[in-house]
Amino acid sequence: VTLKNADGQEEAVQLIAVPQGESLECYITLESTEGTQTGLSDGGIFVTQNAAQVLDFGAGDTVYLQNLQLTQAEAVVSELVKNYLGNNVYMTQAVYEELFGEFKPNGVLVKLSVSGEDQLAFADELAARDGVVSCMSTEEMKEDFSAAFTLINMVVYIIILMAAGLAF
Repeated sequence: VTLKNADGQEEAVQLIAVPQGESLECYITLESTEGTQTGLSDGGIFVTQNAAQVLDFGAGDTVYLQNLQLTQAEAVVSELVKNYLGNNVYMTQAVYEELFGEFKPNGVLVKLSVSGEDQLAFADELAARDGVVSCMSTEEMKEDFSAAFTLINMVVYIIILMAAGLAF
């Protein structure tokens, strides 16, 4: 969806609407900007802290959400939450239906009991199926971040060695 502030500035964000009777707790920990764990309510939407900073709004402010069908709805931000991987808007099914009408989920969160390579193989197999637009694996994200930090560490070591050589 597109998240817009009162001035018309906008940011593309991922919308996560939780079906009635379900919970995010097993998949995503919602942590307030004060560091306390929080949960969704039917009173409004939760927005990631970075999106709020980029668009310059806070908890209690009114924002606008525009879905892929270009339907725009006005929503009150209940709380800002921390998230280090992208910008998201979280809401319950009841809030979604109030804003956009009929709730038709188009994504699934899955927690696998297998670990490591089995998770990666399952994600690859799932992504290859017809009807699956994308598949993200937290195990794959961990490996990607680990590889990136390994590369950064190598560059730092080279710079330190070169600086030590110059100092010598």
